[in-house]
Amino acid sequence: MLLLPYQCRAKRPTAPRGRERAKIKVKNYPPPLTLVKSNGIGWGRAALPLILLLTVAIYAGSVRHNGLLTHDRDDHLNISENADIRAFSLDNVHRWFTTTYVKMYCPVKMAVHSAEYALWGLHPAGYHAASLGLHCACTALLFALLLLLTGSRGGACLASLLFAVHPVAVESVAWASARGDVLYAFFYLAALLLYVKGGLRPSLRRLIAVLLLFVLAALSKPSAVTLPAVLLLVDWHRGRRMAGRAIVEKLPLFAVSAAVVAITIATRSADVIDAGHVMAKYKTVEGYLYVAYAVAFYLVQLAAPVRLSTLYPHPAYYYGGLPTEYYLYPLALLAVGLLAWRCKKHRRALLFGLGFYLIAISPTLQIVPVGGSIAADRYAYLPCAGLYFLLAYGFGQAPAKAKRWLATLALCAACAFSCRSYGLTKLWGSPLALSEQLLSAFPNYSDGYLFVGQEHYLAEDYPRALDYALRGTRVERGSYLIFLLAGECFNLLGQHDRALPYLNEAIAEAYRWGHRNPRAWIAKAELFVATQQPDSVEHSLRCFYRESSAALQRDPRYLCGPMWCKAYVALARQRYADVLTALDSVAALEPLMALDYEWRSTAKYYLGDREGALRDVSAALQLEPTGPRSYNRAAMYLELRRLPEARQDYQRLLALPPQERERLDVQALAGRLAEGP
Repeated sequence: MLLLPYQCRAKRPTAPRGRERAKIKVKNYPPPLTLVKSNGIGWGRAALPLILLLTVAIYAGSVRHNGLLTHDRDDHLNISENADIRAFSLDNVHRWFTTTYVKMYCPVKMAVHSAEYALWGLHPAGYHAASLGLHCACTALLFALLLLLTGSRGGACLASLLFAVHPVAVESVAWASARGDVLYAFFYLAALLLYVKGGLRPSLRRLIAVLLLFVLAALSKPSAVTLPAVLLLVDWHRGRRMAGRAIVEKLPLFAVSAAVVAITIATRSADVIDAGHVMAKYKTVEGYLYVAYAVAFYLVQLAAPVRLSTLYPHPAYYYGGLPTEYYLYPLALLAVGLLAWRCKKHRRALLFGLGFYLIAISPTLQIVPVGGSIAADRYAYLPCAGLYFLLAYGFGQAPAKAKRWLATLALCAACAFSCRSYGLTKLWGSPLALSEQLLSAFPNYSDGYLFVGQEHYLAEDYPRALDYALRGTRVERGSYLIFLLAGECFNLLGQHDRALPYLNEAIAEAYRWGHRNPRAWIAKAELFVATQQPDSVEHSLRCFYRESSAALQRDPRYLCGPMWCKAYVALARQRYADVLTALDSVAALEPLMALDYEWRSTAKYYLGDREGALRDVSAALQLEPTGPRSYNRAAMYLELRRLPEARQDYQRLLALPPQERERLDVQALAGRLAEGP
């Protein structure tokens, strides 16, 4: 029997239902890494090694930096003066997990520094080389991750190249104290890569490994707490059903995130309070505008890294208000989001890249104001990976002709970025150059003058330090520290009458912002020592101990000044035993000055220790030869019946000007020498 035409048509298949649908295996998207092939332009396997060699060439200058571990950018607190990294002992391990370092909870970072100290001590090259090695490792991990997510080897190469050489990454790599950024990024990217390679149903063993890597990342820097949310975003991007196991398997990661967030809030509460004094007069809406500005700021910096700086002041500090352009940032971000949503064909990829960036950058967006900075280049080190994903994805989706143009544009940008990064790496070898860069970027920022002045102050160039301090005091919304620096410089230059108003202003300005300023009280006490006002010295010391905590009073940086002032007061009150006790405390912290030896010589003399007094006045003369000290030593030699030495000091006194000889009554000493012992 013949079949009719309509009977020859194939039966239309029906969609599976119920259990039949569950039996269908969902193919992993995208394909495994081993199956990814290059498309479009040919990209050899040597691309990644060449990128890493270029990275090493750019940052080689940071390895040659000498003495960078001792300048005033937290390196001394984290490394050079941190006794907790000197040995890998149980006591030190306990302190790593129970102590914050520069207000940061980072036990894994401290463990890494301890291992480095065991390998190369305090040699700066070792620490910088380790940071460079971690940056290269992060570049390789990002390349593998982008290749796995996009399937475009060319796009992964270009994105990894820009990540490796971008100037925004210089701060994280060239600054030893920013080790936490490259360290947590390494563990973060490793966990993300391991999770993505596991497909849509990762095994229990793989999930445990991801959890361990996440713990290491979170204990390196708290910014890693965003990883669980990013993993959910990865599931959504790859088409995984957002329910059941996809949520449950990430609960341990969210628990770790909650614990790290709690610790961070507890350790940074003081900074939140300090910033709250500044932000109190701004409305909640304006606070959201600051957040929108920070989000857009990093986007602009990644596209055009022109106005880079080590510090970006908060608008409330720098402008004293909200600039008009800040109201445009939320509209610009909203427009970007709408464009991504309207692009239906690539909507999932666009939202994934932007979502990764927003989630990863969220801990640093000043949603809760902390400190006086609104942004930092190192904050964008890892979050920019989401934007590099968009670059790699766009390159993979572009037609062949467009790929050539995109590759040319990206390589030109990489050349410009490489030159810029090479120059910035050299700047990180000089704290003064970094401070001057900040001042050139923000000329009306008082802290810029403060940082430059402090570098000259540390170099003992007090006139130049005073010049920058005075220029900073004339800037509106100047910090109280700039007044303190001006007062201390006037003190050291001997202009005590001009120092006192600036020190008083520093104290008043600190009170106005809700701060304590014990250092200003010590500066006032030293001023009153120089002007011989013991009552005022005692009052300043009482104010110092009232305003400083017990921990601060034990800090060697603050203990030396109060002990020195105590020695002066005791000498003025003729409590000579207290003079020796105070000066012994000073000597335990730093070498004694000529004036210290002179005070100790006087105290020992009146306590009957003539030999000890003679040794101390001789030490003072070696440091600063003066007429009064030579006169005192000659008198001591006479008392000890050592006439030859007494005559030598008398000959030195004869070389003094006539007025000085008359003031010291050298003639009386000559008469005593003539009489003999």
